[in-house]
Amino acid sequence: MRPGIHGIFVEWGDDTIDAGDKPTDAGNDTDKPTDADTEPTPCDNGTFDHDSNPETPCVPWTVCPLGSHVAASGTATTDRECATCEPGTFSTLDNQDTCSPWTLCEPGTHVSVPGTTTTDATCEACESGSYCEGGNAPVLDCAVLEGFDHDTDPATPCMPWTTCQNNEYVSVEPTPHEDRRCTPCPGQSTTLAPMPPCVHPTFRALPPPRREVPTPAVWTQTAGLIAGATTFGAKSRHLTQTSSLSLQAASAPVVWMKRARFIVGARTRTV
Repeated sequence: MRPGIHGIFVEWGDDTIDAGDKPTDAGNDTDKPTDADTEPTPCDNGTFDHDSNPETPCVPWTVCPLGSHVAASGTATTDRECATCEPGTFSTLDNQDTCSPWTLCEPGTHVSVPGTTTTDATCEACESGSYCEGGNAPVLDCAVLEGFDHDTDPATPCMPWTTCQNNEYVSVEPTPHEDRRCTPCPGQSTTLAPMPPCVHPTFRALPPPRREVPTPAVWTQTAGLIAGATTFGAKSRHLTQTSSLSLQAASAPVVWMKRARFIVGARTRTV
């Protein structure tokens, strides 16, 4: 180093660098930005600041999956909120605003595949002989309802079977597709509702006539002359029945007892 010259000269090849003639910027921080001059950058759409720390990256909003819907939208500082679909509704896409209601089956159709929170309900046509009200109503068999499908249209209610009246019988049994047929009982046969078979009338035979053994009857024949009587001197006969037999016994042998009494004054003579 030379006397009176301040600085260091460095020779490097053909170039000479004077390290002491030019002031350096070492230690001078006036051009660096300070924390006071730094502003946080807002989170991009679809993300939010989960911890209020600008040094950490933003976090994506929560994804509402199938079977749910967005209950509250996310912001730069709050997350998205989700809610499960209510019964009878479903969603098939992520982040749906609302859930869709299940399909309601038309009259004459029924639910063949029930809906879920992620799938819609499936409807299918009802068969003849049944009644389908539609919507979520079940299939009703006409036979269970004691009726029949009178127009082969499951969308209309079943008609009740006919009830046979007195003196009628069931000639054709009912089915889900056909009504009961009633026919009058033949001849003098009868029946009582509800619908038993016809019954022919029965007559009770009279017992044979009773034959009684003849019983002898005793009769008394009296011929007499009674003083003071109108028939005095006449041959009057007075028949007195002495037994309590019926008239049917009149043909039985009769035992006659003849007695002639002549009454004159106080004297009586029997012949």
